[in-house]
Amino acid sequence: MLDKRTKINYIIKKKHLCITNKIFDENICQFLSDLSKNLLKLKESKLYPDLYAFAYWCRTSNIKRYKKLYCDNNLRIGLGTIFHITPSNVPTNFAYSFVFGLVSGNSNIIRISNTKNIQAEIIFKVIKILFNMRKYKELSASNIFIQYEHDEEITKYYSSYCDARIIWGGNQTINEIRNFKIQEKARDITFPDRYSLAIIDGKKVLNLNKNKLNNLITNFYNDTYFMDQNACSSPQSIIWLNDNKNAAKSLFWEKLKNLLVKYELDAASEIDKHTNLCKILATSKNIKKVEIENTKLFKIKIEKIDNKIFEMRGFFGCFVEYDTNNLNDIAFLSNNIVQTLSYFGVEKSDILNIIDKDKLKGFDRVVPIGKALEMDMVWDGYQLPYALSRIIN
Repeated sequence: MLDKRTKINYIIKKKHLCITNKIFDENICQFLSDLSKNLLKLKESKLYPDLYAFAYWCRTSNIKRYKKLYCDNNLRIGLGTIFHITPSNVPTNFAYSFVFGLVSGNSNIIRISNTKNIQAEIIFKVIKILFNMRKYKELSASNIFIQYEHDEEITKYYSSYCDARIIWGGNQTINEIRNFKIQEKARDITFPDRYSLAIIDGKKVLNLNKNKLNNLITNFYNDTYFMDQNACSSPQSIIWLNDNKNAAKSLFWEKLKNLLVKYELDAASEIDKHTNLCKILATSKNIKKVEIENTKLFKIKIEKIDNKIFEMRGFFGCFVEYDTNNLNDIAFLSNNIVQTLSYFGVEKSDILNIIDKDKLKGFDRVVPIGKALEMDMVWDGYQLPYALSRIIN
């Protein structure tokens, strides 16, 4: 039993019942539709693009699309209770994790960070309203949101009776939580540290008209600066194809600098950014050149591409650059740490062929630039509606 003196902040509900449903149960789909509509109506949603994106993702047509994709003739029901440990670096991550558990037919215990999060407060406000409706009485009884400081007793307690854990966080955090035993049949779904890249064909950039070039720059900005490069799917490095004279790079970065006027970087983050650059310079022997355009844009050019690149992790607008004329160079990055490869001017089928032909590890996502942060029911290689449910044969 959990010591009652233990400090837990119950954000929504204190008691929890384990109730399972079929995946994409009709009442759950209706709840997500209502959640989406109510969030999209709020003026505050338009102030936070990530909040708006979550609300739009939960819209009726998108959930119906997923339902059609994942529901077949088999009876699939939830595993039971899912214990979610969510991160602090992405404000709406907990909400997506909640939806993954929900559409998979599960009851959920969602631990969120103690970091103040306005987006979370807005989402909780709407969920509380919906949970007070009679039609969502069952959902209200089977889903709780909690906060607590680092406390082994609490984590051990919830781990001991859950039917699955979803753990978002750094490698160290995941390994620490794995020390707390789960039931023999329970599952761990982990989302550890990952590394993502972008690949851009320079010739294609130079052929763009003004509007299409601006769209590319805006999409890249959204993939990277929107989350300060903290998201695992935000590109850390850029592979430049076919840009021997650096014309495409010069044009690309010059246009980006115009957009960076709106990017706010506080003094503490600026210090962290410079400190991180110093660490990279001190530990890497593969650096050809460093360009500091301003406090918002650092570029590190490297001689060759290999697994050492994964030690060169940038934040707040710090990018590693590598030049090549050969798309096959991505094969040198075969490693489970690679999550997302976003691309422009390259055929997706050509990238997938290399991944298949060379049996590359990692590369769980291949998406156009501008889609790096878009959440999906498939994440890090897991088909979550299936990974969090069981099929009755």
